[in-house]
Amino acid sequence: MVFDRIENAGRYAALGGGNLGRAFEVLQRQPFTQLPDGRYEVDGERLFFNVDSYQTQDWELGRFEAHRRYLDIQLITAGAEVIGHAHVGDLAEIEAYDGERDVAFYEPSIDTGTINMQPGMFAMFYPHDAHMPGRTLDEAANVRKVVIKVRLD
Repeated sequence: MVFDRIENAGRYAALGGGNLGRAFEVLQRQPFTQLPDGRYEVDGERLFFNVDSYQTQDWELGRFEAHRRYLDIQLITAGAEVIGHAHVGDLAEIEAYDGERDVAFYEPSIDTGTINMQPGMFAMFYPHDAHMPGRTLDEAANVRKVVIKVRLD
């Protein structure tokens, strides 16, 4: 897992293949605030991003998720949220991996880390990084987020 501010995003482009570098270029150059919610393709299924707006929820209402084919780069553009994070091997699976949706779900656990996300901050989650986004920081908040999906195979 990587957690940093958007102005440092270029430092992480070398951590993976060409699409990871392209993902960080998109992250730094795309005017996300001008885009409506939805899916946007950069390189078909190999690299795309989703823009989403929602209200955060209490920790007890969440569940961890993890992916196998994609890594996530999550950027907050408005609002604030907490993202829980843990190693997949430390969590109990509650919904088996769905290859079509590229996701498995895991029980929430109190023995995990958290990241306080503010506008301009991003977090990158690899397949072993289970994450529970959209959790309430102090009180429910409206959040606008970009999730860049980078195919790993």
